[in-house]
Amino acid sequence: MAKYKLTDTAYLAERLLAPGEVVEVADTVVPGPHMNPVDDAARRAVKAAGNRMVRIDPVEAIIA
Repeated sequence: MAKYKLTDTAYLAERLLAPGEVVEVADTVVPGPHMNPVDDAARRAVKAAGNRMVRIDPVEAIIA
C-alpha cells in the first residue's frame, strides 16, 4: 500500500476527501498530481506513472 498526502479535494474509495488528508491506496493506483507521496511505495508509483498523472475533478468523479 502507498501513502499520499492530498493537496486538493479528492474523491477516492467513494469518499470526498479534503486537502491535507493522508490516504493509503493500492500500489497499482495511478496517482494524480494532487497526491504527494509520503512513503517509498508512493514515490515508486509516482515515478512509474510519469506523464499518466492527470487531474480529475472530484465532482466529475462522483457523477461518472
